[in-house]
Amino acid sequence: MASLGAGQDGIVRIRRTVQAAGSVATAVLVSMLLAACGGSSSSTTSTTTTTVLHSQPATAIWPYYGSAARYHSGVAAARGFAVGMLGMVDPTVGMYHSQSSTTGYVDVAPSVVATPTTVRVALIANSWWATAASTSNIVVTVPVAMQLVTSPIALRGSALAYEGVINVSLYVDGGPMPIAVTTVLGGGDQLRPFSGSLSFTSTKASYGTLMFYAKSAKDGSTSSATAFRVRY
Repeated sequence: MASLGAGQDGIVRIRRTVQAAGSVATAVLVSMLLAACGGSSSSTTSTTTTTVLHSQPATAIWPYYGSAARYHSGVAAARGFAVGMLGMVDPTVGMYHSQSSTTGYVDVAPSVVATPTTVRVALIANSWWATAASTSNIVVTVPVAMQLVTSPIALRGSALAYEGVINVSLYVDGGPMPIAVTTVLGGGDQLRPFSGSLSFTSTKASYGTLMFYAKSAKDGSTSSATAFRVRY
């Protein structure tokens, strides 16, 4: 790892890469580099020992089981998900709200005045994982969480976003890049209905994630998102 600038300076450069990264593939790579350099992202990763997993937990969106990223708290998991998968840059992260001994939620947003995205988190195999996300700006009615989906997937709901555009990405477990993408059109001035479909090539994966997200007019980063698990 000498060529990466191991040590504190190298870790700082890697942390800056995390903040600039908008793609899941980059975020996963950076997580692995951090682990290899002996560093951790402040407030997001933990160096404590966790259970080794050989597949993605059925309910977990983030992190990917094969990456080095693991989180010591629900807040850390929510921040890691907001940056690594949603593509938010330096998000505002709220407090952890407990719903049970192993589940809760954390609000994240690109700024203190923006509509928050609520990230559901759960303690699984001794570390914290993001399991779903939702925002009042993107309400999805079809499909629903954990639904068995086939191609094409019908997409329906209501949304409010810049110019009404909602981006849709479909992932399979273990794949940092989406296997299919599309856009649907909601409202640009208020919450309005959207409908569409998403076609994808058949996969051998059992689970994946469907993500609906709006982009900021300011810098193109994600401003809000709704994401949940689906079955194949």
